[in-house]
Amino acid sequence: MKKKDVKENADTIRSIVRKATDEDIERMESLRAKEKAMLVKARVIARSLELEMKVGDIEFQGDGKKATFFYTADNRIDFRELVKQYASTFK
Repeated sequence: MKKKDVKENADTIRSIVRKATDEDIERMESLRAKEKAMLVKARVIARSLELEMKVGDIEFQGDGKKATFFYTADNRIDFRELVKQYASTFK
């Protein structure tokens, strides 16, 4: 599986809470679309701050209240200004 780095031969398998409803599926589809738009903006902001990093992906939690930004960088990154800009842009 791609998004959660789940290995097919893992020893532990999480339990299924319930079957996704049509509303759940619609919410996830709208969040996926929002992730793509946010990814473009996040990359522009990182580039404008001249940070040597690549924003690779953004993933929302199922409720849409929190997002995780995935990045790669060869060196340590000072995120202070980046986090401020992300917070003001992506409220």
